Parts: sequence; structure tokens; C-alpha cells
Amino acid sequence: MTHPDLARNKNLIAALDLVLRLVGELSEQSPEVAEDPGPQVAPQLLTIPEVAERLAISESTAHRMARRGDLPAVRIGGRVAVIERDLAQWIEDHRIGKLCQADREEIKRRLKRLP
Repeated sequence: MTHPDLARNKNLIAALDLVLRLVGELSEQSPEVAEDPGPQVAPQLLTIPEVAERLAISESTAHRMARRGDLPAVRIGGRVAVIERDLAQWIEDHRIGKLCQADREEIKRRLKRLP
């Protein structure tokens, strides 16, 4: 690897480290305020076939993701299920381009200051 390649890799690593720190800071700055849920209602449970249908993936992929912990699943007896609101939150957490424009601008501004 040539010297410019090493410098470029170090800059990329520094930039990625900065992005990760910024995302962490942003998530700490805007804590979610817990609302009173009102009367307790039993959570809506989704079966793996229902989860697979909602995510447009195969049932075997949904099972595998649940087993690995990639999906927020619960085991009830011998069955695996996903709480509907947990699946909705998981989908929101995995959206592409989730950062708002102001966050993107702040990241760009800080990246420009890198050596």
C-alpha cells in the first residue's frame, strides 16, 4: 500500500469515527419523553409468517433473523413471535437516510474540518 493510500485510509477511519460519535451525541441530546400509555393493553403479537409478509421476506429469513437477534422477537412456549410495536420501531430504526437535513449539514461541516 502506498503512502497516499495509508493517509486516505486514516482519513476515512477518522471520518467514520466522527460520524459515529455525532450520531451518538445526537441521540443523547434528544431524549424521548415517555408518555402515559393509559390503560394497559396486551401487546399485539405477530407470528413469523406475518412478520415475513410485512417485511416482504421469506419465513425462513424471518426465523433466522429472530434467532440471531436481528429482529426483536420473543419466545412464548415453543413459538417465536414479534410484538407489533417493536417491529414498527425496528423498521423505523433501520430506515435509510434517517438523519434530518440539519444533522447531515452538521456532519458535513465537521468532516470538512478533518485534516
